[in-house]
Amino acid sequence: MGLINTFVTPQNPRAGKIRKTDFGGQPTSHGGFAQGRGFRMPCLAIFVVRGPAGLTYLPIVVCHFAAIQGGRNFLAQQQVGQFAQLHISQLFSFWDVNTMVRSCGYLDIDGAAVAMTNLILTGDFNINFQLNNPHGGNVAKTNYKALSYLTPTLGLGGSAGPTATPGPAPAVPAVPFNAFPAAPEADEILAQELRAACTTEGTILRELPALVPPPPPPAAPNTLPPPPPSIRDGAIDNFFYGGNEVNTAVVGFGVGGVDSGEIINVPANLEQPGAGGAPPNIAVNALQAHYAARHSKLGAYVPNLSGVNGVAPALTVNDRWIGARLVSDHLPVVIQIACP
Repeated sequence: MGLINTFVTPQNPRAGKIRKTDFGGQPTSHGGFAQGRGFRMPCLAIFVVRGPAGLTYLPIVVCHFAAIQGGRNFLAQQQVGQFAQLHISQLFSFWDVNTMVRSCGYLDIDGAAVAMTNLILTGDFNINFQLNNPHGGNVAKTNYKALSYLTPTLGLGGSAGPTATPGPAPAVPAVPFNAFPAAPEADEILAQELRAACTTEGTILRELPALVPPPPPPAAPNTLPPPPPSIRDGAIDNFFYGGNEVNTAVVGFGVGGVDSGEIINVPANLEQPGAGGAPPNIAVNALQAHYAARHSKLGAYVPNLSGVNGVAPALTVNDRWIGARLVSDHLPVVIQIACP
């Protein structure tokens, strides 16, 4: 579902003029998605997990903001600041002026009123979460101002800090809905205070290092070495979440065991066909051939990934890093959620 407008009214609306907070999208007749350069709108997907005790609904907001080559990303900062104004964010956590407590709202899903007790935001933020501190430089301060609408966690702070909970759900409304509350005013919207995963490891391969020491061997069977510092230094994307069920996510990853999400060390797990030995689990030989033919993503510079004639020299560090970039310039973040 494309998120067309944020669910908020201006604090001081001008008489005779309707004002909305927009993401700059196309009209709803065209799907609502913006098509101009730099206008990347978030989308909402609601997943239903069938657990032993019933159904758990996980609303996930996915974004892909405009990129920038270093420095302050003003557009992305503004877009992050709007996340708290989304309708789904207000359904998860809003300030109830009648009870003076946080509460949550309901969605009509398949003819049933479902309380929104979880919220997850993820995607390509293109904001360096590690530069997130009110006492830092200009980029760190402006990033903090934007990210403070989502989480209290600072860069390198770990994700075990305060977490958002939706609070008690009000009385279950009748479905289909026939009455809707007015949009909250801007000054009534509180920060979401979501937990942030992977804030000490980072989640993106921002650039190819010239010299990176090979990853150490696993400490035990079926375990992976920790991501090298070059990954941790490029924390641009994170995984924000809060709620009744998702707050049960296991904490114990990252530097000092304070992250609630885990990063898969893609370079350390690249498979080299025909090289012998126990292969890891990510094969990129077909991807290497595809991008080598297209002369893109440096595919032609890593022939060792193809395992020509079943035999190839051992993969170098650059082979592994470029191979990881063939999959994506982002490392996957894995988070465990205990649904009842």
